[in-house]
Amino acid sequence: MDNVEVAGYCDIVPDLLDDFENNWQGRWPSAKPYTDYKQMLAEANLAILTVGTSDNRHADMVVDAANSGIKAIMCEKPLATTMGGPRAMLFHNGSHRVHALVFFADSEPTHVMGLLEEGFDHGISIEATSGKTLR
Repeated sequence: MDNVEVAGYCDIVPDLLDDFENNWQGRWPSAKPYTDYKQMLAEANLAILTVGTSDNRHADMVVDAANSGIKAIMCEKPLATTMGGPRAMLFHNGSHRVHALVFFADSEPTHVMGLLEEGFDHGISIEATSGKTLR
């Protein structure tokens, strides 16, 4: 997008920072690399943030970004992994399986229910009816 300026980018893997620089330095020469997202939040004067890390890191980064005053935060799903146990598979892939079934059946479901696999359930079940989002 022509009206976007990348102020900073962050990764804990130095090779990925180098890849970003090699691919995008010509487009955004003033973009600064960071290995600490908190430092980027403090220094880069961000208006928009995209969080595309491993899902177990999402919640803290989004909360820290919101507390820093960033107005637009886009986060890959899931936002958090603690509802239903650490890294429960329903929250990773469950919605994709439902969407695949809907696609191949060429039909909308009237009712969807999900149960977390043993060891991740912590007594939680998730139920959605037509018109509601499975979370």
